[in-house]
Amino acid sequence: MKPTAPAIALFTLSLLALLGVLALPSKVSVRHLKIASPHYAIPNETVTVRITASSETDDGEEIGFLHVEYSTDGGETWIAECYKENLGTQGDCTFEITVGASSTVTMVRARVAFRGGTAGYVDFKGLPLDWSGSWSSWSSPPTKKKLIRVD
Repeated sequence: MKPTAPAIALFTLSLLALLGVLALPSKVSVRHLKIASPHYAIPNETVTVRITASSETDDGEEIGFLHVEYSTDGGETWIAECYKENLGTQGDCTFEITVGASSTVTMVRARVAFRGGTAGYVDFKGLPLDWSGSWSSWSSPPTKKKLIRVD
């Protein structure tokens, strides 16, 4: 039996209604952690680094911690640059680094903990923080790293 035009129209409307329900906006949490710096520098050059973090949720989540460190000797030693707490929904840290000698790597690492929302303490991917694991070892997440190659 061949479907009739009204049956096809009803099926099409039903399908569109179903797709419309599936396309309704859902509650989305967007978290950011970005490191902006040059990729390359000349030996002993002073460069500007900017870290930004934000939380775009509708459940009261804010930035609990933003920690930034850098190393001019390829990660052998780290210098604390920024340890901020309770930043609200947006935070940043801008500073200058004098990079190392030729053929070295200057490294910047930043980590952020979001808190206060329904998810509890989470990283930038929305995963629960592992305080004694990835947080304490500066692993990713909650850490992002950036390399500045010195040539």
